[in-house]
Amino acid sequence: MSRRRVERERLLASTKKAVKQLMEESVTRKFVHEESGIVMTLCVKVEACFLHGVRTKLFVPSSTFELVLGRLAQFYAPAAELYHVCNEIVACQRNTGITHTPKMYKTTSRDGETIENVKQRLQQFKMRYFSHHTKKQPSSTTMRVLWVRIALVEKMMAGLVNSLLQNASHFYEERALLCHPVDGPIFANLLAGPNALEFSKIKTSTHVLSDPPAPELIEKQRLFDACHNDSPSSQPDQPALEKVISMC
Repeated sequence: MSRRRVERERLLASTKKAVKQLMEESVTRKFVHEESGIVMTLCVKVEACFLHGVRTKLFVPSSTFELVLGRLAQFYAPAAELYHVCNEIVACQRNTGITHTPKMYKTTSRDGETIENVKQRLQQFKMRYFSHHTKKQPSSTTMRVLWVRIALVEKMMAGLVNSLLQNASHFYEERALLCHPVDGPIFANLLAGPNALEFSKIKTSTHVLSDPPAPELIEKQRLFDACHNDSPSSQPDQPALEKVISMC
């Protein structure tokens, strides 16, 4: 097995594992928080795939924001909008001016969604982001994969990946994952499930109720089943029922 193939398989395996964890979380808890650790883990794995074999220039930082999104934004309108919103967020975090935004050449995305709808959803994300990060500074990893997370939770990932696959020769070297005729589409298919998820929004101080963690829900279900199985009838006796209620 060649070294290139080993690298591609390692990237696909780590991405597949992160996707599996995310989908299992969505089934277990019926929702996934858009800033959860599972989402962040997947974004890091996806970014590693985007960076694999990407064409770079001398003295250019190894950042997918510029090397991938910045280039894609030059001819794919939704990517340009995403690039602009990320620049706004970074500028506000650093208290600097907004950098250049690539010119957009199209008014619709590949799936037919108008750019106005894309703009509206991205602006809503920006408002949620600032409402959550007013007091705490996000980590460097959070900022590095910010555009990947926005693309995922706003259902833009599929269109971005498809555009990269169709124009892979402009972005990547021949050895790259996204340039491979088999592994590239496999990577795109892995992200189809997460791209279709409905992520819960950021919880602010105005939210009173919070959802219990998955281990707590599993423990409550285990206690309920134990009480139900110990009962001689189909209905648990009154003391057992009171015990379950008190646990909940």
